[in-house]
Amino acid sequence: MPGITELAIPAVYGDLAAGLLAFIALITLRNKWGVALMMVWIFNIVGTIDLLNARRHIDVAPNFGSAWYIPCF
Repeated sequence: MPGITELAIPAVYGDLAAGLLAFIALITLRNKWGVALMMVWIFNIVGTIDLLNARRHIDVAPNFGSAWYIPCF
């Protein structure tokens, strides 16, 4: 299924970036650093872009069957 890799690779990197930014935002909030609010915003923006990117690949949804909802939501 060549369509799955077109979604999987960008999704992996997007999820990795969002996850790392979430941990960085958590650390900055916990330590009450001045950049904490900015890091939370960056995490939310990257996570939203990642979700929109996953929705952009709706044409590979039939290849996933009902498992399409797992990476999307």
